[in-house]
Amino acid sequence: LTTKRLPQAAETGTRTGSRKRGPGVAVLSFNYHREQWNDRRLREAIALAINRADLEPLVDPGYSEPWPHYLPGTSYAFAADVKAPDHDRDKATTLLDEAGLTPDANGVRLRLTGYYMETFDGHKGISAVIAKNLADVGIECDFQPLGSDEWLEKIGKEKAFDLTITGGNMLPDPDITSGRYQTGGPRNANGLSNPAADEAYRAARAAEDRQERIGHYRRLQEAFRDDVSWVPLFWYCNYAYRSTKFFGWSDQLDFRIPWWHWGRLRPVD
Repeated sequence: LTTKRLPQAAETGTRTGSRKRGPGVAVLSFNYHREQWNDRRLREAIALAINRADLEPLVDPGYSEPWPHYLPGTSYAFAADVKAPDHDRDKATTLLDEAGLTPDANGVRLRLTGYYMETFDGHKGISAVIAKNLADVGIECDFQPLGSDEWLEKIGKEKAFDLTITGGNMLPDPDITSGRYQTGGPRNANGLSNPAADEAYRAARAAEDRQERIGHYRRLQEAFRDDVSWVPLFWYCNYAYRSTKFFGWSDQLDFRIPWWHWGRLRPVD
């Protein structure tokens, strides 16, 4: 997420390093398999506790930034006026009081467990900021990294977590996010079910006109905002170090394939 991620190896005529605006946003998600997250007041309190200004030290100027929106700004369906709640500590603590989460003798209202994938080492810095923000309203959250196999077991199978920080492609079409955010989606390990979002996904797929699709995807972003289904955190940068002898890298194909997929690489004549 910062310039330290830009490969340090020397560039040559056949090897190059680059950085571009990323195809997705780092997000904070709730584990809906645990009953406490059905209380919208708790989800909203979490969202209000997050102070994106504290993420500024992680910025790579011109390439990444704290982000309150539900799609990256380069998405054709991006709705600039639809965003997560701004930081409001007082409102967050009021909601926690209303939810019956009062501080104990140590000032702790709630203890949580959170995870991020260790291969996304930029998420380590984000998780530290989020943990500090939550502690400021009396929520103690221990964020830990997980390897891919551990992630599949603990997150995918055991559902043994409260919060996750993840990132992923949201381009070229918002439908790519449905696997994570539509009810029953194949990558929806968090158990999110938002009927308004589900309907927006279905309507967008059925639309044949681009402007109509944009309208449905606007409703999708509004559905996530209104329900506080998940919380956007940071629009990240995409770093690459690669051989110029090949064509077909993800960013060269407008992120129509995942960044880790090399199946379309072809030698350059």
